[in-house]
Amino acid sequence: MSSFVFAAAADFGANSNTDTVLRGMSNGQTNFALAVGDLSYSQAGTEPTDGVTPSPWCNYVKNRVPGAGVTYPFELVTGNHEVDGASNGRIDNFARCLPNLISSARGSGLCTGRDPSLGAGGCYGVEYYFDYPTSSPVVRVILFYHSSSDSIDGTKYDFGKGTVHYNWLSSVIDQAKAAGLWTIVATHKPCLSTGSGGSGCDMHKLLANKKVDLVITGHDHNYQRSKQLTCFSTSSFISSCVADDGSDGLYAKGQGTVYTVVGTGGGGLSSISASSVQNRYFVTWSGKNVNPTFGFLKVSVESASINVNFVPTRSGGTGGGSFIDSFSITGGPPPPPPAFDYSLSMAPSGGMVVQGSSISSSLTATLVSGSTENVAFSASGVPSGVTVGFSPTSCSPTCASSVPFNTSPSAAAGTYSITILGTSAGGFVRTTTYTLILQATGTRTLIFNATADAFVRNTSADSNFGTSTLLEVDSSPDVKNVLLKFDVSGIGSSTIMSVKLKLFCVGKSDKGGDFYETSSRWDERTVTWNLAPGTDGASLGTLGPVDVGKWYEVEVSLAVHGDGGVAFMVLPISTDGADYASRETANDPQLIITLSD
Repeated sequence: MSSFVFAAAADFGANSNTDTVLRGMSNGQTNFALAVGDLSYSQAGTEPTDGVTPSPWCNYVKNRVPGAGVTYPFELVTGNHEVDGASNGRIDNFARCLPNLISSARGSGLCTGRDPSLGAGGCYGVEYYFDYPTSSPVVRVILFYHSSSDSIDGTKYDFGKGTVHYNWLSSVIDQAKAAGLWTIVATHKPCLSTGSGGSGCDMHKLLANKKVDLVITGHDHNYQRSKQLTCFSTSSFISSCVADDGSDGLYAKGQGTVYTVVGTGGGGLSSISASSVQNRYFVTWSGKNVNPTFGFLKVSVESASINVNFVPTRSGGTGGGSFIDSFSITGGPPPPPPAFDYSLSMAPSGGMVVQGSSISSSLTATLVSGSTENVAFSASGVPSGVTVGFSPTSCSPTCASSVPFNTSPSAAAGTYSITILGTSAGGFVRTTTYTLILQATGTRTLIFNATADAFVRNTSADSNFGTSTLLEVDSSPDVKNVLLKFDVSGIGSSTIMSVKLKLFCVGKSDKGGDFYETSSRWDERTVTWNLAPGTDGASLGTLGPVDVGKWYEVEVSLAVHGDGGVAFMVLPISTDGADYASRETANDPQLIITLSD
């Protein structure tokens, strides 16, 4: 198969308008279809929310799309009407009866709380991609839902800059481009829009920066096509961001990103905002107040071009039904070879040593792209009385260097964050950090990893989230509390000088939580909101603003009196919830106890 055709739309419902769109999408001329969120609006019947019972919308679709979910791939993406707590069903109920049928589909591996049998490692409908055709692909289609507040099976899919989801997206785009594939993204909410828009702007700016070829969204119930963009601002028009104004419907591959909104699947149409500054980023549009037309996107893909048509199926109001649009993205000159890039990591990323002693770690420089260059290593932020060595002092990635940290008896005790730098022959600098805990003579430090952790949620009061990779603390729209348990030993008769609870942030917040002692009589495999213990005593401490990718410590000395089990509960103090890494990750929670002998 050297070429193929697929259809895409969003915001469907189950009405006479939807009928015309679905029948048009699957008229025998398409190889698969993409339903880009907001599926039923409960118009096909009451939607179950147990994650197991098939949605009635599936039969509605199957009666209009021959073979849907059986022989014809009708691939799903979550919309805001299919998230936890939404009134129109959960994506799991739809995925049960309109399953993934594309064998190359691969999940992100970040879809915690979801049943793996849903497909793509449990990520089908939420965060996955596939290369097509499977045998000899020419395109990568990346599909996901993004929101900093909504959850799906208890997990947030926040694509803010630097989050794990943002980094996953960046990686799969880079992989596709390195393989010479077209890149198409389908996600429910747009950032730029002549309607409401304004969602996931960090992520959408990444797509423009990466020059993804085509982006398909919905959410706004209208149609829009942008100019070809390399950047944008939601508050002003930046002419230098426009690679091609698209007035002739012809774009060159690799020059920028074309954004489309196709919220014309059958739900009532919304208006175009004539006064929006964002209009200047768009070429053409149709909505409730401008030639209102229901329809879908028909996308023809081959190795040298992507040809796109908006196919009208029915009028959406007075004077409507005649809107059409077409454009092409054609292969230009081959892209330049990727520039040299590399990353640095330390294993372990930290350690403790007594004054006058040494400790070692291993530095790995990993080739990310391009042809390798020699990289020289150095360190900064090194405290007085400490020296850092490298053996070898330079190498060409991918490679490794042994890094000893030597301390003198006079080096001041404390915790130090030492920056490890790599500088390439071309002057390209990358960094990583090593945390050195320097103990005074006569003191010692014990570090314990959590033996159990979980979060509990009031709206899923009988559900257990003990195997989640996230520890979520939030007060809106659901209340979520975190539980942590540690087994402490080795204190004996020593004097406790400090006890710090250490957590790694993976979801930023203006307030990181309120920390309490609690009973240790709970099991992470069975604890739920209804079974969780209460807090014991007054607050041990609070965290202020927390940001992604950083460790945070809270002094909890009042809860630890000697050897034995100790447990903590974290309560929310903000509607902007914080997320921390659980013990199911490489950055599991720690309890750090400093003793005097």
